[in-house]
Amino acid sequence: MYNFRDVTAASGPGDAFLPPEALKLNGGYLEMLIDGYRTLQVSGREALAPEVATYETGLRDGVKLKYKRYPARTITVKYQLIAPTDAAFRQAYNALGALLDVTDAQLIFKDEPDKYFIGTPSGLGAVEPGTNAVTGEIEFLCADPFKYSTKEFDIGADGTGNTATIDYAGTYKAYPILEATFAEESEPETLTGKGECGYVAFFNENKSIIQLGNPDESDVIDDPSLKDQTLINQKFKTSTAWATAAKNLWTLNSAPFDYQQIGTLGMKQLSGSSYYLGATSYGTLETAEHGASMMREIPADASGSTSTPRFDLYFTPVFSIGSGQGALQTYGEFALILISADDEKVVRVRLVKNTAGRTATLMLYVGDRLIRETEIDIGAGNRNFGAGAANPVCRVSRSLAGFYFVIGGFTQAYHFAKSSPVPAVTKIAFLFSQYKSRSPLAYNGLLDCRLVKNACDTRIDIPNVFQPNDVVTANCRTGEITRNGMPAPELGALGNDWENFYLTPGQNQIGFSYSDWVPAGYAPKMGVKYREVYL
Repeated sequence: MYNFRDVTAASGPGDAFLPPEALKLNGGYLEMLIDGYRTLQVSGREALAPEVATYETGLRDGVKLKYKRYPARTITVKYQLIAPTDAAFRQAYNALGALLDVTDAQLIFKDEPDKYFIGTPSGLGAVEPGTNAVTGEIEFLCADPFKYSTKEFDIGADGTGNTATIDYAGTYKAYPILEATFAEESEPETLTGKGECGYVAFFNENKSIIQLGNPDESDVIDDPSLKDQTLINQKFKTSTAWATAAKNLWTLNSAPFDYQQIGTLGMKQLSGSSYYLGATSYGTLETAEHGASMMREIPADASGSTSTPRFDLYFTPVFSIGSGQGALQTYGEFALILISADDEKVVRVRLVKNTAGRTATLMLYVGDRLIRETEIDIGAGNRNFGAGAANPVCRVSRSLAGFYFVIGGFTQAYHFAKSSPVPAVTKIAFLFSQYKSRSPLAYNGLLDCRLVKNACDTRIDIPNVFQPNDVVTANCRTGEITRNGMPAPELGALGNDWENFYLTPGQNQIGFSYSDWVPAGYAPKMGVKYREVYL
């Protein structure tokens, strides 16, 4: 399906003068964008007749149907362009040409504002020379001959939780987008993988199936005597989350970062009623990077042990330029350090923006060794570190074999060398900094921090295909699969019946299934998105 936003028809005095067939191209009426332009007539929107091919069989009467298909259509817009001067006419005509330099544009006509075609300009007829009042024609090739509802429908499971009932009002079959959103483990639950899942499947009334993940995957090889313990579990999502009790768990501005630590911390508004912990002041230092930091020791477990040979550290950064004026000219860094008893930097995770634009650099270190450096998007709408209060959780895990990182959709493993032992981690610290005197990022902070100690080294926890907060989509029209907005073709099964997984006019039922070992209350939220399709 094409990536268009829902568009509603303009209303009110501003469009009262528009002709009935006025064309809205990618969200804007041409009459409102170009002085002196007016739509006169439109053709090619009529009901489309199919192409039918037949063949004869011997002496049998009549013919047999070979195939039926709908061809591409051409929509022709006849228009008038009038300008008071030669210069004004040329300016308007050039503006028209610029607007028509598009591919697969959304075409909405005023007399049918709830539907759109998808077309590419393929012809701009000649106009009469030597005049400032002309008529002309614009041809749009619609390789996809159908029209779609501007409204995208989003249907979740009904009362059973395993089925979605869809009353489809289109006149032609529609290929939906199937979506699964995996559960977030809730506080104060110990993070034992309850939000994980091995596979999800969608099936329709024609027994066509779309399967994502691995249905044979188990959750964990478990010994009831083995327990994990949550040693740190703090959320910074409300306006009062940084109260005295929370502050007292951390030491401010004394961590072993290489930057001047002179700022202050507090709760900052993220969106609506959501908040995050960030620097309320970065301090003043014009010659170097500076900001505010927080550090705390990892508490002892229930037995009194402070050893951490195996653990999972979960945290959710907020790191984005936002969408305000001058957003591209903002700078800063988010950093995490895992620290030994001797204040050695065992692990570092850095998100650094020190150049203009909407990208930053993700850097992962073990000791002084840089093991991963990747450019990442931190624009206003980025899925990993944006300001939507629904960012995926990042993870740093330590096992007997090494470290494992899941940061911003990227994964990285680091295996210990026997000749180079890695110190135990005893403290964690976060830094939110500003670069010299330049404008700081709109969003730079932390939503939560949780550390789970694996109490037994012999416990085997299987990392499942789908993790908490993952969002997976399958586009039945194209066969494309995404995880958290990034292509993930490896999640699809070989037998997926993409061609026959569609909605038909009338009532449709889509069934859902997922790994049977997912605990009650942690089932993935599954749904179907579609647009109505019309001949």
